[in-house]
Amino acid sequence: MLPFIALFLIGFLFLLWSTPRGIGIQHDSVFYLTAANNLISGRGLSWIGDGGVVKPLIHFPPLYPLALSSLIALGLTAETAARLMAAILFGANIALSGLLVASITRHTTSGILASLLALITPAMLETHLIALSEPPFIFISLAFIAYLTRHLTKPTWHTLLLVAILASAGALTRYAGMALLATGGFCLLFLQRRSLRARLRDLALFSLAALLPILLWLYRNFTLTGSLTNRTFRFHPPGKGLFKALLEVVPAWIIPTDLPLPLTIALIFALALGIGYLLQQRLRSPAPAGDARRTLLVVLIAFQIVYLSLLIFSITFFDAATPLDNRTLLPFLITLLILVVGLGWRFAAEGKGQLARLLLLGLLTLFVWNSWMLSSALLQRSREKGIGFASQQWRASETLAWVSRLPEGALIYTNERLALTYLSGRPAFSIPEKIDTVRAEPRAGFAAEMALMHERLRGENAYLVLFHPYNLRWEMPTRDEITFPLARLVEFEDASVYINPVNLK
Repeated sequence: MLPFIALFLIGFLFLLWSTPRGIGIQHDSVFYLTAANNLISGRGLSWIGDGGVVKPLIHFPPLYPLALSSLIALGLTAETAARLMAAILFGANIALSGLLVASITRHTTSGILASLLALITPAMLETHLIALSEPPFIFISLAFIAYLTRHLTKPTWHTLLLVAILASAGALTRYAGMALLATGGFCLLFLQRRSLRARLRDLALFSLAALLPILLWLYRNFTLTGSLTNRTFRFHPPGKGLFKALLEVVPAWIIPTDLPLPLTIALIFALALGIGYLLQQRLRSPAPAGDARRTLLVVLIAFQIVYLSLLIFSITFFDAATPLDNRTLLPFLITLLILVVGLGWRFAAEGKGQLARLLLLGLLTLFVWNSWMLSSALLQRSREKGIGFASQQWRASETLAWVSRLPEGALIYTNERLALTYLSGRPAFSIPEKIDTVRAEPRAGFAAEMALMHERLRGENAYLVLFHPYNLRWEMPTRDEITFPLARLVEFEDASVYINPVNLK
């Protein structure tokens, strides 16, 4: 256990060292940080909408901002609280990854190797450098897998209750955490060597304890807004973009991204076959009843299948805007790393297949080299410039300084409302989006919203602040559609400001 405590401390200090300019902030981060601050100030779990209107938080689950608020109550700022929590979770997640591998192999050295690999994995590092809900979700998921395995091999009611609490906490950290409930239900029903009555009793108790807090949160959302999660059920098939994203993201975990596409596909296919072979060899070999190592392998695979299936289901029916990137695929990646290191170590330790062991060593070398190159660039950016809205570019923005000097009551429209409001403290309205990214269709009422925006911008104290006007997001209207019939008032390095031509002096 001592080596993993040391690895926790290494990860904790490493994350603090990596963020001298503060925790990274993205669009989702603003919701979390604002909700935590609003809760402390007595406005409940809420966020700041168009025009400074306070709205209940329902699009995101509550656990992460609740945890941040507990640290803010101790006197920390929201950003400091998020940085401290990210450092704690980074250390905990790399240590817990190693512990799970060590439980598969029964060798501490293999666990240390897995922890060090998790430490330098770019997707792991990138996600922990930003104030996001994925780090606590990873910790909850790994703890859930560990305790579910324990219950399946040595069932007790208090372990089952802990598994249910972790599953519920996962779903209340990220809605994708419903995968934990599905994984738990499947494993309790099919992986226990007990009577059907005992398995059904476990399933019922698990479902009741896990679902109750989630249902209370959804009831609160529906009571306040008439919506459960701010999503609607609608069929929008992922199409080719989904598989293209997978081919771009997954190979980058292991190999350089500048390899030819056919070679990339061949290497990924070979890796999948290799993992399948190692797994087949392990599961086919005889094992005593209640073997925790074999059970852990099956639980890991069950979680991966359920998580990916739920992610694709959500993209298809609820939120077409969900990207398949390092962030959303990180739970799959970290469990895959645990699986591969655990299986590979056991295979190599048994002295079977000299060629196979050489291939495993080659794969490990390639992974370490690729990860180190990508992580080094990421660390340099984080330390020298900061990430997202915490970057030097945003903090020192002349545009935001100019906006902060506008008269009180100024009406502002912008394509970066979250950043502008969070960093300047000035309420603003969002430029209407032409495409509804969640439903993957043209946004209803777009023309009317654009007409209303232009009508409001005719006022004397009204401004359009257009960040990066020549590089707008794909769902936005064109620059000409946004700025017509306005006139440019001032241009900064990162934005242009437009007003009614009548008001030019």
